[in-house]
Amino acid sequence: MTTLSYVSTKGGVGKSTLSWITACSLANDYSRRVCIVDADLQLSLFKNASVQENLPFTVIPASLPEIYEKVKGLNEQFDIIIIDMPGFLHTPDGSRKEITDFLFFVDLMLLPLKVHDFDALNLIDFASVVNEVVQSRIEKFDMEPQVAWFFNDLHGRKEIRQMERLIEQKQLPLLGRNLSRSVSYERSIRSCESLITSKTVSPKINNEFRLFMQQIIKFL
Repeated sequence: MTTLSYVSTKGGVGKSTLSWITACSLANDYSRRVCIVDADLQLSLFKNASVQENLPFTVIPASLPEIYEKVKGLNEQFDIIIIDMPGFLHTPDGSRKEITDFLFFVDLMLLPLKVHDFDALNLIDFASVVNEVVQSRIEKFDMEPQVAWFFNDLHGRKEIRQMERLIEQKQLPLLGRNLSRSVSYERSIRSCESLITSKTVSPKINNEFRLFMQQIIKFL
């Protein structure tokens, strides 16, 4: 079993939508047994699943403190667990403990970046948190989690040049594929079909998401 999560300390970067469309593709295109653990306070994916028929994957709710036990209990039932994390992870005293506790049992961290939310200091700080978790897992369990950054809701290459320079400077690992700005992604949560084969989106989106998923599959 592999645990996967779209990780960010900011809300509004598309984590829940990304979790949903990834689950749809893994189940439909790759025949993986998939479960989404919805740890977001709004439980949007759990509520969305409750009104859809014939879902090819499972969605269950969980609070942050109970995620570990829930995921451990699903070990034999699923190939991939996608954890939809809360919009914000922080503790009242400003410490990193809640973030590091959450990330510690995620095998594949996919980190979406949005250009209009770009904050260099936030990116550098969060990258250090991720690295801290990676090093801790290596030391304690001799297991290195996979980490990949990518751009989501991308309008054009020109707008990401500043971010790309910073990412290169900090030697952050990139997924190699980005997702463009398209209403097709926003609407995709209304169904459980794969965006790779969907006839309701443009061939451009079909191909873009196919290439995106091919990169993710390499990690699984």
